[in-house]
Amino acid sequence: MQKSHLTLVVNRLPRAEQLPLWLAVPFGTLSLMAFMGLMLFGVALLHSFAG
Repeated sequence: MQKSHLTLVVNRLPRAEQLPLWLAVPFGTLSLMAFMGLMLFGVALLHSFAG
């Protein structure tokens, strides 16, 4: 039933450069912050295990 809607969404995914800026900037910032947080958490875990 919703197969056509899903294919529409999938067809729009590769054109990421057409993403609106107000949508791309917050998602990029959030993903970057999450990645940095995970890295810091991993480093802290390594230090706690090593020390």
